[in-house]
Amino acid sequence: MFYLGPDYEMGRSTVAAFKSSAEKVGASTVGEVFAPLDAKDYTQYFGQVRAARPQVLYTSVAGNDTVRLLSQLQEFGLLTNLTLVGASGTVTSQNISAIGKAAEGFVTGVGYSTEINSPENKKFVDAFKAAYKAEPDLYGADSYGLIYAYKAAVEKAKSTETDKVREALRGLKWMTPQGEKTIRAGDHQAIQTMYVVRITNGQFNIGGQVGGEDAVGPGRLHAFLSGAPPVAAAGDTVMAEVLDYIQFVLAPQVVTGLAFGVAVILVAIGLTIIFGLLDVINMSHGEFYAFGAFAALALGWLGIPFWLLLVLVPLAMLPVGYAVERVLIQRVFNRPDRHVTTLLLTFGLGLVLEDAFRLGFGPNPYRPETPIPGAVVLFGIFLPNYRLFLIVVGALVIAAVALVVYRTRLGAMVRAAAFDRNMAASLGVPVAWVYAGAFAFGIALAGFAGVLLAPIYSVFPDHGARLHPDGVHRGHRRRHGQHRRRRRGGPVPHPGAGDRLALHLAGVDRSDRVRDHGRDADGAPARPVRAARICLTR
Repeated sequence: MFYLGPDYEMGRSTVAAFKSSAEKVGASTVGEVFAPLDAKDYTQYFGQVRAARPQVLYTSVAGNDTVRLLSQLQEFGLLTNLTLVGASGTVTSQNISAIGKAAEGFVTGVGYSTEINSPENKKFVDAFKAAYKAEPDLYGADSYGLIYAYKAAVEKAKSTETDKVREALRGLKWMTPQGEKTIRAGDHQAIQTMYVVRITNGQFNIGGQVGGEDAVGPGRLHAFLSGAPPVAAAGDTVMAEVLDYIQFVLAPQVVTGLAFGVAVILVAIGLTIIFGLLDVINMSHGEFYAFGAFAALALGWLGIPFWLLLVLVPLAMLPVGYAVERVLIQRVFNRPDRHVTTLLLTFGLGLVLEDAFRLGFGPNPYRPETPIPGAVVLFGIFLPNYRLFLIVVGALVIAAVALVVYRTRLGAMVRAAAFDRNMAASLGVPVAWVYAGAFAFGIALAGFAGVLLAPIYSVFPDHGARLHPDGVHRGHRRRHGQHRRRRRGGPVPHPGAGDRLALHLAGVDRSDRVRDHGRDADGAPARPVRAARICLTR
C-alpha cells in the first residue's frame, strides 16, 4: 500500500484510519506522502510511488484535487498496474465527468447510491427524479435524511422545545434512503451503513457494504500519524540509493519543474507585456487565461481538433483584447489615478468573467483529454509525451515573442511607445493602435496558455483566480508603491524594480534614461531622447 493525502488533519487522520485497518488484515505499507493543501501538481511525488512499486494506492484528496491527481497519474502511465482506492468524497458524481477514463476501476466508500435496494430509497429516487429531472446525490439524500431526523426527534420528544429535542436526538434511530441511521449517544456520531463501490464505465456499482459501527469505529478520538522517512533495505549500497534517487525523484522533478516553469512563463509573458510595457495593472489576466481554456473546451465539444484550437483560440481572443483596451482601458488611461482605476476596473472585469464561466459551464471541473497520451522511458526515467511537448512549444513561443520585441520594427515601435508616448507619436508611431495591439497580443497569449495547459490542470470556473501566484500580487503592490513616473512625458523619478524591468524590455540602459532621480548632470530635467533613437535605428 502507498498512501497519498493532503497535509492537514482530515487528510492525515483519514490515511491513518485506513492504514490501521489495512495492516490488521495483512497489508504492508511501502510509502506515504502528504502534499501541501494547495498543491496543484502531484507529479513531483510520482517518482516515490514508482520506486515503491505498490499494488494499491490509497488517497484522501477530494474535489478538484482528485481530478488533478487521477489525471496526472493517467498521464504518467501509473494506472496500468495500480489499483486506486480512496476515501469517501474523492470521486463523486460531481467530479467523475471531469476525471473521465482515469476514474475507471476506482474503489471508494460512499454513504449513498441510487442503487441501494430498499423501499425508502426507491420511493425517494422516484420522487426526486419527478421533481428535479435528475438523480439524487449524497447531498440530496443527506438533506432529506436530516429533515426526517428532526421529525423523528420531535415525535419522540413530543415537543419542539430545543432542550427536549436535543435530548431526544441521543440514541435516535430512524429510516432514510441511505438505510437506518443512529445518533450514537456517547459522542453524537451519526452511524449508518457505508457502501463499497467500484467505478465501471463511469458508473458507481455497489460491490459490498460495511456496518455502521465498523465503518465509523469505536467512540474515541484517533491521533493521526505523521509520516516517517523511508528506510533503505539492508543490502542497499550508497550508490544504489543515489541512482534510485536520481531516477525516481530528481530527474522526474526536473522534468516536472521545467514543464511548470514554462507554464508559468506562458501565462506571465502576456501579463509582462501589458503590465511592464503598457503600464496597465491587469488584474483580470488570469480570467483571460481561463477564457482561453473554456473556449477550447467548448470548441472541442463541437469536434474541432486540439491542434487547430491552438491557433483558433488565440486568434479569436485578439479582437476580445482589443475591444477591452479600446472600450475600457482607454477611457481611464489618462486619469491621474490611472493605476488604482485600472486595477479596480480589471479586477471587476475578472469577477464578471468568473461568474460568466460559472453560469455558462456550471461549478464542476472539466478535463480535456491529453492530446499526446503516453510517455517515453529514457535511462529508466518516465517522461510524459505531452509535458515534453509543452516544454518545447513553450520555449518556441518565448523565443518568438523575444524575437518580435527585440528584432522587428513592430517591437521597436512598442518599446518606443512604452518609453515615451509623446516622442514616439511625434515620430509617426500610431501610439493608440500600438497600445491596443500590444494589449490584445497579451490577452491572446493568455488564451494560448489556457488552451495548452487545460489538459494538465483541468478547467473550472475559478481557474483564473487560482492562477494568480502570491508573488504576482506582491509585484503589483510593489510596482504600484514605487511607480510615480508619468509615462506621458512628465518628470521621471528613480526607477524601482518594476521600472527597471520595463526599461530592460524597452532596451534602455538606466544610465541612458535618468541620472539623479530624473535630472541630468547639470541639474536640468533629463530629456527622453532614447525613444527617438529606437525609432530612427529601426
